Amino acid sequence: MIILGTLLLVTAILIILVIVISLNSKRKFVTVKITHWLLIIYVGVLLLSFPFASLLTNDSMTSREKVGDLEEDQDWTRFYTALGEGKLEQLKSWQLINEKSYDYSNQSLKVEITGPVSPVYVERKDRDDGKIEALVYTNGLIVSGYDFSDKLVPINFRLENDTFSVLHPEHQSINLSIVRNEFTINQFTGQQAINDVSRVGNMEVYLKVPKSLQLNGTNVDFQYVKE
Repeated sequence: MIILGTLLLVTAILIILVIVISLNSKRKFVTVKITHWLLIIYVGVLLLSFPFASLLTNDSMTSREKVGDLEEDQDWTRFYTALGEGKLEQLKSWQLINEKSYDYSNQSLKVEITGPVSPVYVERKDRDDGKIEALVYTNGLIVSGYDFSDKLVPINFRLENDTFSVLHPEHQSINLSIVRNEFTINQFTGQQAINDVSRVGNMEVYLKVPKSLQLNGTNVDFQYVKE
């Protein structure tokens, strides 16, 4: 950002100098000279902006893959339909942001949610294997077509005796810097300058539990799949 500030300061100084010099010139040449030099400076700033923009862009940004275009409502429907029907294979690998496994052999389990109340998707296994698998899926934090889901602090879990806690993170503040094309270029490319965030990083809990395990909890919305 220091480099960009310096570039803007130099540009401003050059423009002021051009105006001062032009005002001291003969009146009939003032308008022509101002227009001429302002045009040269403007084009120069545009050309310099490309290498400076590459310096300002984080290396991790350039290494990220673009997420395929999909209407927000279609993506929302596909995400929650896959969870509700237990078709996890329809979700992308990057959408799984946390995965834990716990040994548990009791017949019942109390589930508690710390944080906002949200559904807990539950899939019963076809056998009693004595293991609870806890997964967290997200529809993604997508900004300008790039996936920043790795910036999310995922929901976590804790198993103590016969109580399983779903621990939501505190409010998250994620700071991102987006480098855009100059306004004049956007007029030709049609790129929009607003609505960069297309997905806000919703997170959902999915549990795979032994066949005979009974779940209970106060104010917990269990959504049983494949039943």
